[in-house]
Amino acid sequence: PPRSTLFPYTTLFRSGSFYTPREVVHFMADQALRNHLARSLDPVRHEDLKALFLGDNPFDEGTSRELVKALSRCRILDPACGSGAFPMGVLERMVAILRVLDPGNRFWKEEQLAMARADLASARKFQDLSLRERAVEAAQRRIVGIEASFGKVGYEEDYTRKLYLIENCIHGVDIQPTAVQITLLRFFLTLLIDQRVDHEAENQGLSLLPNLGTKFVAANSLISLEKQEANIPHQRIEEIKDELREVRRERFYAHGWDEKKRVNDREDELRTELLGLLKTDGMPEEGAQHLASWSPQDTQRPAGFFDPDIMFGLREGFDVVIGNPPYVRQERIKDLKPALKARYECFTGSADLFVYFYERAVKLLRPEGSLVFITSNKYYKAKYGGKLRQFLTRELTLDHLIDFADAPIFEAIAYASILSGTRHRPAPSHRSEEHTS
Repeated sequence: PPRSTLFPYTTLFRSGSFYTPREVVHFMADQALRNHLARSLDPVRHEDLKALFLGDNPFDEGTSRELVKALSRCRILDPACGSGAFPMGVLERMVAILRVLDPGNRFWKEEQLAMARADLASARKFQDLSLRERAVEAAQRRIVGIEASFGKVGYEEDYTRKLYLIENCIHGVDIQPTAVQITLLRFFLTLLIDQRVDHEAENQGLSLLPNLGTKFVAANSLISLEKQEANIPHQRIEEIKDELREVRRERFYAHGWDEKKRVNDREDELRTELLGLLKTDGMPEEGAQHLASWSPQDTQRPAGFFDPDIMFGLREGFDVVIGNPPYVRQERIKDLKPALKARYECFTGSADLFVYFYERAVKLLRPEGSLVFITSNKYYKAKYGGKLRQFLTRELTLDHLIDFADAPIFEAIAYASILSGTRHRPAPSHRSEEHTS
């Protein structure tokens, strides 16, 4: 798609990427996942989660099954994923928890089949006959594939854990295409290591890897499309969007030149039709171009917007938003400020870039979703953070606020802090835990 006039790319992230130590990533992942799993438990069992995260399972079979289901249906986003430290860290922690809850993958297989069968039931309700046939066929293939993946000799048990966590749970966005490519490589490698090599078999016994470009996209996380632009009440537009979701789900497992070409050609046809309909319905030219022109096939140019519905097929928001937003001082984002001012209630002319990631992250969460960010602590000390502080205390119930003070967490950023919170309005008497290293 054409480069957006909304938000120039050239000034972004030249020195704003600082990578988080592995121990900190795992701590933050545990905070987010513990908050998510707690929603599946009676409050009296919340303390038992500590044992689970330390490698012991204090839960009975029924509760373990429910926790496996909660993990399988947890939708996670890193809106500035860089080279994938947080998505990979979350994956590692989820796999570790599944090993404890479900050592033989029995519940995990049941859950994957249940979701695929639910997709099949939904596909059979599509009004468009052609779409219904393709969606039913794709869902049936997924069911067969799930059965085969759990029964295939040569897979380590972690392979199916990782594969379906990546397919269903983990999403990443970054404005730098190179960073996204590095993330994809890391995830390809983590799937490869859990397959056994058979030198006598075709392709040495290795299964073809999925197309992870449907899970990690190059896009501008801070720019959303206006609601009226993204949800025009036109029946055919909604049908096309449904079919684009199905096409992109097919792409995850598409292998071979012919199959990939078929999927790509169908997506091109749908996007062309969508563009014409959007213009006819009165959508502004730029918004229509954004919606209709973005394609996961194009990995070299970042999209000028981020929309979870269009890009990931998620309409209800994320259960977890986690990450280390880029640290770019306000003097270096002068060209971006008009777009930020138009979109963010926490805008002030002197705020650094990471401030806007907080507001965007909260708005990307579904109710009761969890936010865990590590950033500079300046937003709760400096004057420019006043609006953000008001926003966060109104929209989040804070779980933890950890101030590292002078601890050298990052080479280039002093005074790092971690914020962990849940998206719902806090009670008047609410007080968060605050720690200083």
